[in-house]
Amino acid sequence: MISQTPLVLMSSSFRAKVVKIWIMRTNLSAAQGAELLTSVAVNNGFIRRDKPVFGATLTSWTMGKVETPLWAAKAALLMLLESEWMPSNDEEWSGFATIFLTMSKSTQLTDLLIQLPQHIADHIAVTGWLCAAIEEMERFNIVKWYEKKLGKLA
Repeated sequence: MISQTPLVLMSSSFRAKVVKIWIMRTNLSAAQGAELLTSVAVNNGFIRRDKPVFGATLTSWTMGKVETPLWAAKAALLMLLESEWMPSNDEEWSGFATIFLTMSKSTQLTDLLIQLPQHIADHIAVTGWLCAAIEEMERFNIVKWYEKKLGKLA
Protein backbone atom coordinates (compact mmCIF):
# COMPACT_ATOMS: atom_id res chain seq x y z
CA MET A 1 0.00 0.00 0.00
CA ILE A 2 1.31 3.43 -0.92
CA SER A 3 1.83 5.73 2.03
CA GLN A 4 -0.04 9.03 2.10
CA THR A 5 2.41 11.92 1.97
CA PRO A 6 1.38 15.42 3.08
CA LEU A 7 1.11 16.43 -0.60
CA VAL A 8 -1.23 13.53 -1.32
CA LEU A 9 -3.38 14.32 1.71
CA MET A 10 -3.67 18.01 0.85
CA SER A 11 -4.31 17.45 -2.85
CA SER A 12 -6.95 14.81 -2.07
CA SER A 13 -8.69 17.28 0.20
CA PHE A 14 -8.63 19.92 -2.55
CA ARG A 15 -9.96 17.45 -5.12
CA ALA A 16 -12.97 16.98 -2.86
CA LYS A 17 -13.51 20.77 -2.81
CA VAL A 18 -12.58 21.97 -6.31
CA VAL A 19 -16.06 21.50 -7.80
CA LYS A 20 -17.58 23.37 -4.85
CA ILE A 21 -15.08 26.22 -5.24
CA TRP A 22 -15.95 26.46 -8.94
CA ILE A 23 -19.75 26.22 -8.61
CA MET A 24 -19.82 28.80 -5.81
CA ARG A 25 -18.12 31.30 -8.15
CA THR A 26 -20.97 30.93 -10.66
CA ASN A 27 -24.69 31.69 -10.66
CA LEU A 28 -25.52 28.23 -11.97
CA SER A 29 -27.95 25.78 -10.42
CA ALA A 30 -26.62 22.32 -9.60
CA ALA A 31 -28.24 20.93 -12.77
CA GLN A 32 -26.78 23.69 -14.95
CA GLY A 33 -23.40 23.28 -13.30
CA ALA A 34 -23.46 19.53 -13.86
CA GLU A 35 -24.30 20.05 -17.52
CA LEU A 36 -21.50 22.59 -18.02
CA LEU A 37 -18.98 20.54 -16.06
CA THR A 38 -19.74 17.45 -18.15
CA SER A 39 -19.60 19.44 -21.40
CA VAL A 40 -16.19 20.93 -20.54
CA ALA A 41 -14.90 17.49 -19.54
CA VAL A 42 -16.10 15.91 -22.79
CA ASN A 43 -14.77 18.77 -24.95
CA ASN A 44 -11.34 18.51 -23.32
CA GLY A 45 -11.14 14.72 -23.52
CA PHE A 46 -11.35 14.11 -19.77
CA ILE A 47 -14.31 11.72 -20.25
CA ARG A 48 -16.59 10.30 -22.93
CA ARG A 49 -20.27 10.30 -22.09
CA ASP A 50 -23.50 11.18 -23.82
CA LYS A 51 -25.44 12.66 -20.92
CA PRO A 52 -24.40 15.05 -18.17
CA VAL A 53 -24.34 13.90 -14.58
CA PHE A 54 -27.33 14.84 -12.47
CA GLY A 55 -27.36 18.02 -10.43
CA ALA A 56 -27.81 15.85 -7.34
CA THR A 57 -24.56 14.07 -8.20
CA LEU A 58 -22.71 17.37 -8.41
CA THR A 59 -24.23 18.38 -5.08
CA SER A 60 -23.06 15.12 -3.49
CA TRP A 61 -19.50 15.92 -4.63
CA THR A 62 -19.66 19.43 -3.21
CA MET A 63 -20.90 18.11 0.13
CA GLY A 64 -18.17 15.47 0.32
CA LYS A 65 -20.67 12.59 0.38
CA VAL A 66 -19.10 10.94 -2.67
CA GLU A 67 -15.54 11.20 -4.00
CA THR A 68 -15.20 13.74 -6.80
CA PRO A 69 -14.12 11.92 -9.97
CA LEU A 70 -10.87 13.10 -11.53
CA TRP A 71 -12.60 14.20 -14.74
CA ALA A 72 -14.87 16.54 -12.77
CA ALA A 73 -11.94 17.95 -10.79
CA LYS A 74 -10.05 18.58 -14.04
CA ALA A 75 -13.02 20.33 -15.66
CA ALA A 76 -13.67 22.46 -12.57
CA LEU A 77 -10.00 23.42 -12.30
CA LEU A 78 -9.88 24.33 -15.99
CA MET A 79 -12.86 26.66 -15.59
CA LEU A 80 -11.41 28.14 -12.41
CA LEU A 81 -8.16 28.90 -14.20
CA GLU A 82 -10.04 30.48 -17.10
CA SER A 83 -11.78 32.75 -14.59
CA GLU A 84 -8.41 33.94 -13.20
CA TRP A 85 -8.79 31.96 -9.94
CA MET A 86 -5.59 31.78 -7.91
CA PRO A 87 -4.74 29.19 -5.24
CA SER A 88 -4.59 30.91 -1.86
CA ASN A 89 -3.28 28.27 0.56
CA ASP A 90 -1.14 25.12 0.64
CA GLU A 91 -4.10 22.79 0.10
CA GLU A 92 -5.20 24.70 -3.00
CA TRP A 93 -1.65 24.91 -4.38
CA SER A 94 -1.05 21.17 -3.87
CA GLY A 95 -4.41 20.29 -5.41
CA PHE A 96 -3.89 22.67 -8.31
CA ALA A 97 -0.42 21.24 -9.03
CA THR A 98 -1.45 17.58 -8.92
CA ILE A 99 -4.61 18.03 -10.99
CA PHE A 100 -2.83 20.31 -13.48
CA LEU A 101 -0.12 17.65 -13.84
CA THR A 102 -2.74 15.02 -14.72
CA MET A 103 -4.19 17.40 -17.33
CA SER A 104 -0.84 17.70 -19.10
CA LYS A 105 0.71 15.26 -21.54
CA SER A 106 4.14 16.05 -20.07
CA THR A 107 5.76 15.70 -16.68
CA GLN A 108 8.62 18.02 -17.62
CA LEU A 109 8.66 21.17 -15.52
CA THR A 110 9.54 23.42 -18.46
CA ASP A 111 6.57 22.10 -20.46
CA LEU A 112 4.22 22.57 -17.51
CA LEU A 113 5.40 26.14 -16.92
CA ILE A 114 4.73 27.00 -20.57
CA GLN A 115 1.19 25.59 -20.32
CA LEU A 116 0.26 27.67 -17.26
CA PRO A 117 -2.11 30.60 -17.52
CA GLN A 118 -0.13 33.83 -17.12
CA HIS A 119 -1.74 34.81 -13.82
CA ILE A 120 -0.52 31.53 -12.29
CA ALA A 121 2.84 31.43 -14.10
CA ASP A 122 3.78 34.77 -12.55
CA HIS A 123 3.37 33.46 -8.98
CA ILE A 124 6.58 32.56 -7.20
CA ALA A 125 5.12 29.43 -5.51
CA VAL A 126 4.01 27.60 -8.65
CA THR A 127 7.38 26.08 -9.56
CA GLY A 128 7.83 24.48 -6.14
CA TRP A 129 4.33 23.00 -6.11
CA LEU A 130 4.70 21.61 -9.63
CA CYS A 131 8.07 20.05 -8.69
CA ALA A 132 6.47 18.45 -5.64
CA ALA A 133 3.62 17.06 -7.76
CA ILE A 134 6.07 15.66 -10.33
CA GLU A 135 8.15 14.00 -7.60
CA GLU A 136 5.01 12.55 -6.01
CA MET A 137 3.84 11.14 -9.35
CA GLU A 138 7.28 9.56 -9.92
CA ARG A 139 7.25 8.08 -6.39
CA PHE A 140 3.77 6.69 -6.98
CA ASN A 141 4.80 5.11 -10.30
CA ILE A 142 7.92 3.54 -8.78
CA VAL A 143 5.99 2.05 -5.85
CA LYS A 144 3.30 0.71 -8.21
CA TRP A 145 6.00 -0.85 -10.43
CA TYR A 146 7.62 -2.58 -7.44
CA GLU A 147 4.26 -3.75 -6.13
CA LYS A 148 3.45 -5.23 -9.53
CA LYS A 149 6.81 -7.02 -9.71
CA LEU A 150 7.20 -8.05 -6.08
CA GLY A 151 3.71 -7.98 -4.65
CA LYS A 152 2.26 -5.52 -2.17
CA LEU A 153 4.81 -3.95 0.14
CA ALA A 154 4.18 -4.15 3.87
